[in-house]
Amino acid sequence: MIVIDFRKTLLFLLFCSSFVMVLAQNIEFKNSNFKSNKKGLKAAQKNIKIADQYRESALLNFLAMQDARQEAENAYLYYKKVYNFNSNNANLNYKIASVLLLTNRKEFAKKYLEKAIFFSVDLPDEFIFFHAMVLQLEGKYIEAIDKYEYFMQNGKKKLVAKYSTLLKKFIEECTLAPSILAQNQRIWVDNLAINSIYDDWSPCLSADGDLLIFTSNRKNDNVMNERGFYDQDIY
Repeated sequence: MIVIDFRKTLLFLLFCSSFVMVLAQNIEFKNSNFKSNKKGLKAAQKNIKIADQYRESALLNFLAMQDARQEAENAYLYYKKVYNFNSNNANLNYKIASVLLLTNRKEFAKKYLEKAIFFSVDLPDEFIFFHAMVLQLEGKYIEAIDKYEYFMQNGKKKLVAKYSTLLKKFIEECTLAPSILAQNQRIWVDNLAINSIYDDWSPCLSADGDLLIFTSNRKNDNVMNERGFYDQDIY
């Protein structure tokens, strides 16, 4: 016969619950939380300011439906330095997710978005928009539409107005996607010799169709940056 000491079991469960709650705390970037590492905090705060500037520039390009990847990558570089110092901050995780969604590494945004949600703190209204983007990328089109519409109905009017063009575009994409994906299409994909392991984008053909022009940050005569990329050039 197995005898269970329920009092000890209850105490153990309470301890585990308390331990998880401690781990789940949202840690703000303020002196009281980093008394033993004020130098590290100062560096983190400086990097946040730099990253925020790059992010703001990236968002302006994104809202204007222009290429925002370079600014977003720069923002990610500085946010990642801060993340290595303190990964348990909801707003930081949200910002990292938002800039990743503006790069060619969108698939990594979900990890940071979910971590921001995990801390259960108030986040900016734009969070709903970027959450919808993640759902759309996952093919959860109905859920994505619900999030986009929730943002439209509950976000601040001036903010929603800034995102209005993208909201219409993304909602239309989510609405049409299921019927398009349901159609069986025979597709051939040829990997051209000009493709590289780096980012190649903005292709366009000359009027006679004989010349392909594109932008790339592939290896060139210059030195790569901290993220392992070379400067952009036209090929």
